[in-house]
Amino acid sequence: MKPFNLLYLSLFWLSALTGSAQAAQLQTSDFRLSISPRVPEGIAAFYEARGFPGKAIELLKQQCYLGVGFHNTSKDIIWLQLENWQFSTTTGPYPRLDRAYWTQKWQAEKLEPRFQSTFRWTLMPEQLDFRPDEREGGNLILPYTEQPLRLNATLRILRDDKEILLPIQLDDIKCLR
Repeated sequence: MKPFNLLYLSLFWLSALTGSAQAAQLQTSDFRLSISPRVPEGIAAFYEARGFPGKAIELLKQQCYLGVGFHNTSKDIIWLQLENWQFSTTTGPYPRLDRAYWTQKWQAEKLEPRFQSTFRWTLMPEQLDFRPDEREGGNLILPYTEQPLRLNATLRILRDDKEILLPIQLDDIKCLR
């Protein structure tokens, strides 16, 4: 099994085992996108099973974990760049805690490199080109909020030698506690 398929399958099972709430979904003729909130206890169990120290697990349980599944259903390459994904609440823009944030956080916490590596492979890649019928999954992490989130994003696709921007809007994404 290819590594990206194994990751996608692992994230699927993590979603199933953690009792995720209703996923926010969008399906077009070009792609399928699903964002599922994760239960903190499931996140804790996942990392605890991999030997993470309690302090790191407690920190992660305080965040808003969103499991993302993406499938390119077009015959073209789609480029995903998370820098083009903006979350907001009714009060305005809402930050995503990206890889750079976590690298600094884990280094400050002196988290062993093996745990940092494990953590990184659970995150959605910051940039990825999706070939036709390719799937990928990973987590996005935001500070916890009780307010529903909105995602506004843009994907790029090259079709007939023209770059097309594919807008995305998903509403009512919820963090779980």
